[in-house]
Amino acid sequence: MSDDTRTKKQLIDEVNRLRRRVDELEQAELKRLAAEQKLQDLNTERDQVSAAVEESIARSNYMAVESELVYLELNQMFNAGGDGVWAVDKDCNILRINKTLSRIIGVKVDEALKNKCYDLLNIPLCHTGECPMNLIKKGRRRVECDVELVRADGTACTFSITATPFKGLSDEIVGMVANYKDITDRKRAEAELQEANRKLEELATQDGLTKTANRRLFDGYLRREWNRQSRKNQPVSLIMCDIDYFKLYNDTYGHVQGDECLCSVAGAITTNVNRAADVVARYGGEEFAVIMPETDAEGAMHVANSIMQTVNDLNLEHSGSAVSPRVTLSIGVACMVPEPTLDPETLIEAADKALYTSKETGRNRITLIQDE
Repeated sequence: MSDDTRTKKQLIDEVNRLRRRVDELEQAELKRLAAEQKLQDLNTERDQVSAAVEESIARSNYMAVESELVYLELNQMFNAGGDGVWAVDKDCNILRINKTLSRIIGVKVDEALKNKCYDLLNIPLCHTGECPMNLIKKGRRRVECDVELVRADGTACTFSITATPFKGLSDEIVGMVANYKDITDRKRAEAELQEANRKLEELATQDGLTKTANRRLFDGYLRREWNRQSRKNQPVSLIMCDIDYFKLYNDTYGHVQGDECLCSVAGAITTNVNRAADVVARYGGEEFAVIMPETDAEGAMHVANSIMQTVNDLNLEHSGSAVSPRVTLSIGVACMVPEPTLDPETLIEAADKALYTSKETGRNRITLIQDE
């Protein structure tokens, strides 16, 4: 082989080698570029993951702070109210109690959490079927009741309890939440109002001087008893009493002593009327009446005689009387079995007629009129 041919072949081989080297370099460059791209992608992905992690951490921190704030707000609300509140489980273990209720029952919050609710309250309601927890377990959505509690300082107070179910995450009942509201002042006001109403009713139906029933009560009670005894076919007796020569008594001794005389006579009459169903009333002026349901003529006369004797025993001086130096009564007694066709005025007229007869026949005596 000639030298030229050998040289040419060598040049071709060198060119081919250089081409392969160029190809290798190009492939290496492509791999490098791909690696750089991959690294860049990884860095981008890392940055994205890092940002997401940071965002998640920030969100978690925010939610934790929010949760803590909510807890603090709820805790302040739980303890700031004027009412006592606690939550107990189905076994009556105290899960949570606010400061107000802990002060009421005189137990520190941490100590209360070691007890059952009925141990701290110790009231009769806790041991009955009406216990709020028992009713909540039976499906009641709301239980309301009033209880008497003794505060830690020894004062007795009335509390209104409102209990509602305490539910878990699955909406199942796990206990109850009970609110204790002090209604002592309200109960006291209600009692005072009832007493005021009672006194008002008393004033409306009571004679202010003698404290016996007044004419208003007399009329209403007689009508009711008349109708009731009409249905039962039982007698009603009426005693009418009049102080003899009472105008002269006032003229002689003055109205102040006259009032004292009226009160003394009213007391003497009342003393002899012992049944709850009988009513003594000031009928008007110096006249008194006694309504006696389910009392026959004999029973009414017995009471009338006792009244007259008791007034005589008072020994009240009456120098202006024409029948006795002492205060005396003229009495009329009537007894009837009510009939549907008659009204109570019939009995009043009969008793008044009997009283008139006693006065006309000399006073200081008793006259009876009864059904034939």
